[in-house]
Parts: sequence; structure tokens; C-alpha cells
Amino acid sequence: MGGPYHVSIAQGAIERGAHDLRTAMNFKTSTYSISRVAGLAVALIGLAGIARADKIDYSNGFAGQNSLTLTQASPNGYTWQPVQSGALVLTEDPALRRNALPHLRSSAFSTKQVAIGKFATVFRFRMSTTAMTNLAYGITFCLQSSSPNALGGPGSGLGYGPDNGGGGNQSIAKSVAVRFAVDNVASSKGVSLTGLLVNGASVDGGISLASTGINFNSGNVYEAVIEYEALTMKVKVTDLATSASSTRTYTVDVAKAVGGPTAYVGFTGGAGAFTAQQLIGSWKYESSLASAAVTQVSVSPSTVLGGDDALGTVRLKDPVATDTEVKLTTTSGTTSVPTTVVVPAGSTTQTFPVSTDPVVATTTTSVTAQVGATSTKGSVTLSPVGVGSVQIDHANVSINYLPEGKSAVGTITLQAVAKAGPVTITLTSAVPGVASVPATVTVPQGAQTVDFPILTYHVNINTPSLITAVANGSRRTTTLTVRPLRVNSVDVTTTTLKGGAGSPASITLEAPAPEGGATMNLSSNNACLQLPATIFVPAGATTAQFSITTSAVAKRTQVLVTASSRVNNVYAKIVVNP
Repeated sequence: MGGPYHVSIAQGAIERGAHDLRTAMNFKTSTYSISRVAGLAVALIGLAGIARADKIDYSNGFAGQNSLTLTQASPNGYTWQPVQSGALVLTEDPALRRNALPHLRSSAFSTKQVAIGKFATVFRFRMSTTAMTNLAYGITFCLQSSSPNALGGPGSGLGYGPDNGGGGNQSIAKSVAVRFAVDNVASSKGVSLTGLLVNGASVDGGISLASTGINFNSGNVYEAVIEYEALTMKVKVTDLATSASSTRTYTVDVAKAVGGPTAYVGFTGGAGAFTAQQLIGSWKYESSLASAAVTQVSVSPSTVLGGDDALGTVRLKDPVATDTEVKLTTTSGTTSVPTTVVVPAGSTTQTFPVSTDPVVATTTTSVTAQVGATSTKGSVTLSPVGVGSVQIDHANVSINYLPEGKSAVGTITLQAVAKAGPVTITLTSAVPGVASVPATVTVPQGAQTVDFPILTYHVNINTPSLITAVANGSRRTTTLTVRPLRVNSVDVTTTTLKGGAGSPASITLEAPAPEGGATMNLSSNNACLQLPATIFVPAGATTAQFSITTSAVAKRTQVLVTASSRVNNVYAKIVVNP
């Protein structure tokens, strides 16, 4: 495969007897105004504040023009006249020359980079061959930042990307292209294709135009109109002989793909073993980089705890040609932002730090971004410090289980230190007759935690109560379960007695008896030992005394004494001798 050859577009038109190109004159778009393209009249024509506008005008054909760079490549260095009868010839039909070889490719790009922030372009093209059934492959309209003589592979590469048929792996990086091609290799031979290509991607496949009546095999002249603004590219191609047309819309960030707000613009073409003469009869391109306009300013997260930091983002409507300064202001002294932030050239967004101060009440602050005459507002809401957690601490008891009558200490931890002032917390217990808490507690300024007492009362069964702490709109809960009091032990002073003798005894509870006291049951498994059926433990006490007596026995007898609560039993062994 021969290397690329660069040819000045200024070479004169050459009439070729083997193939009449006089019809190329029908390609001219001298009467076509870009401003007629829907939506572009305001966007491109007479736009106030345009930072840069560019025009390329070959609406009368390409003869005598010299502002394009043409690059050709083919086997054995085969070249062809790039302008014939005023038309730009991307590839010619090798049958026109007896020594011609397939796998031709070429590109024609603007010598200088032009603005691409928003643009409209219209061009007319035709594909034809001396053997119509074998016409294959086609062209792209391409925007790229690699080089004015950038060139991809032949054949299915369309002069843009790699030719997966074996013609070469060349591709144009940092680019966006729209294809217009004929696939004569796939199972559906002769299908006309379109589609969007990015960064030199493989051009195999594509979007079929069969259902639209578009048929590039027809040899008719086609007109393509491409509009781009705000990440949206609209492509319309029309058969000027039959009026069949197809319109496609793509979402693509051209500036991001090419790496900036300007690029080389133009065409690529490729043919393989099946060939075609690919002609661009006329072309007009207009573009601008409008003065920067800010469309959005946002803060993430949109709600933040006063005193915490957040991240702001400004967004411009279009990529900017140069580093662009955005002014930032806020409406409250509780939120701080930089006075300016710079959106780098070629970009539409930039982030900035947002710092906040502690607040005593929910506060919403506006953040305004301004560029020139355009401005927009966003907001961030600052929340006062609220409850972070509620915990209950009590020794020797399973987590959040407490015997009736036993007090505990709860601890509230705020989300952050109470810097803005004291924080009052409202406390409630779902079942205050089981577990009671104070109505409010206060975390002093400069602190983050506060303790509160929990009192429990008599229950017959395990009874849960939800304890809730609320401050500044934040709510946290924990569940405390109060259970009946247990007997820890039953103790007899003398555990070996002679029948007829007695002894002092006592029971010990696991915690002080609740308000109203606690009654426990007593029993003996042998009638020779007598004791009260119940024993009362006064409120606040943990022990109570009782007496046991015995009767005469004929033999040594072991007796089991049982003390019972509602939830457990404890035992003591006593020996009664004759």
C-alpha cells in the first residue's frame, strides 16, 4: 500500500472523456443559505456577542480554491486529479485508467481549525461507478483535531477508520464523523448506510436507509444538511431526484471528542475491491463560538449539615474557546464560595468548593453564577445539628433489656458538635408507665453528647417501650424492654438442722424492688420444713428476711427450698436430722 500523497486543492478541473463530470455542476448550492436551516438563523446569523465565527464556502464548486488540504493514498502511489469539473473527487473509479488499482482513500480538510461550538453545514454529493452493481463504500463528513491531512483506511474504512476487509488499520483519532456509505460486502448487498462515528471507530455496519428510499447506488445527487448545537447533531440527507429523505438525530459532545472548541472540518472517502467515484459537488459550512452563557449552577449534596463542606458545579451552554471566568456570589453569610471559578477552554463545566457555617435553624442559601449578561441561580440548604444516635448503658444487663425498678442512663450523640449554640432535645417514651424519661435535655454549646436518666416500673411480662429523641427535625429511636424482677438467690443461715429446730433465711433480688415493692413465692418440697408461702421485698430494697422451722424426722432428710419470681426460680438445700 503506497503512502499518503498531499495535493493542493487548487489544481484545475480536468475533463475526463471516460467519465463525464458535467453533472457535477448540478451540485452547486450557490442559492442555498445556511441561515435557512431550521433553528440556525438566530444561532449563527448575526448572533450578538459572537466570540468567533467561521465560514467555509464552496457553494460554487471547488475549482480554483486553495484553502483545503487534500491527502490521497493508494497501492503503488496511484493518484488522481482531486478536482474534476469543479467537483471534489474523493475517490475515482479505477476502471477509468487501465493501470488503476482498488483500495483508494483520501481526505479533504480545512487547512486551519475552525469553530465547532455550534455549526450548520450543507453539501451535495454523488456516488457512481462504471459497474453500478459493484459500487461500494463511501464518504464521511468529519471534524477532527489530529491534522489537516489526517487519513484513515480504505474500503469499509471510508478514509476515516480501519478497513476490516484488510485494506489497513489506519484511523483518525479525536474525531466525530457522519457516514454515507454503500455496503456491498455484507449479506444485504447494496444497502445504503448512515450513522455517527467517534474517535476513529470501525465503520463496519451502520444504520440502514433501505426503508427511506435512499439508494446511493442510484447515481443521483444527494444533499446533506447537518446542524449541531448543545450536544445535539441533526443529520438530514435528501435524494434531489426523488425527494426521498432521512433525518437522524444524535447526542454527541463534539468538543469533548476532538479535545477542544475548534477542529479541522471536511470529508474522507474510501473504496476497496468494489469501487466508486465519490464526488463532493459543493459545500458550505458556518459555525460560531458564541459568548459564554451559564445555564446551571448546582451544589451537591443539596442539603448539608451546617459546618460541613459541599461541592458546587457551574455549567455553560457551549464549550468555550478560551479559559472563561464565572463570577460566584451567595445570599447568606452562612455559605462561602470563591468569587470566581474558571471553566477551561474546550469545556462546559467546572467545580468549586462550598463551605458552610453551623446554623441554629434550617437555612436555604442561593448561589448565583454569572458570565457576561447571563446568570443563573442554584441553592443549598443548611441543616442545624440534629440527633445522631441514642444509646442506653447499664451494667450487667443484656443490651436494652432492663429489670423492673432498675434505672439506666441514656446517651444522646449529636451529628456534630453544637457550635452554633445549645441544642434542646425532646425525649418521649412510648410506654411511660414502664420506662420514663425527662421531657427535654440540652446539649451545651461546644459539646456533642448529653446523658439522661431512665426509670423503670413494675411489669408482669417483658414489655418494650420505644424511646425517641428529636432535635431540629432529626429523629432517632431506640427500644428499651423492661422485664419482671428476678430472684438472685435464697440463703439459709444454718443449712443442717435437727428436727424441731429453725433458722433465719433471706432472699436477694437482682435489683431494688420497684415502687410498690415486690412479692416473691417460697416453697419446700418436704412437709418437715415449714416457711412462709410468700415474702415481700419493700420498694427500693434488694433483700428480705424470713424464718424456717422443722419438725422431727425418723431419718436424715434433705429438703429443697425454692424462691420464685414470675420469671425464675432459685434453690437452697437444707438437711434435717433425727
